[in-house]
Amino acid sequence: MRKAVAAGVLMVAVIALVSTAGAQGRGERLGTRLTQTAAIEGIEPIGRATYREGAAGPRNLVVRVGRVNLPAGTAVQVNACDGTVGWITLRTGKQGTYTGGRLRLRVRSGDAVPTCNAGDAVTVIGSAVDLRGALRPGPGRP
Repeated sequence: MRKAVAAGVLMVAVIALVSTAGAQGRGERLGTRLTQTAAIEGIEPIGRATYREGAAGPRNLVVRVGRVNLPAGTAVQVNACDGTVGWITLRTGKQGTYTGGRLRLRVRSGDAVPTCNAGDAVTVIGSAVDLRGALRPGPGRP
């Protein structure tokens, strides 16, 4: 009888461990749209940020901006999760009308990627750009 109870307890523990590992296997994924309250000479910039943390630990942070009505070569500062994480130098888009850019940070590439949580702020600021958002759970793809 004791062996049967012990086996039952062990089975429940194994099932709980396997289901927890399966849930963590996907890791955490947060995203946000970055918005600006004022247009730049009639054009409103847009942006998106995505943060991913895998179950094994690798972290990625990608911040993209577009439709920025500023000259190519303008640098804007990217802040995320309580710190400055880098800069985006704006480039002319494929259609040659607006500028945009991307900052991609990956632990696997040796980049310093902050640990982010839901609710953490992401901002892109500089010149006339002031894009803001707060990370929230979801698939978010920049």
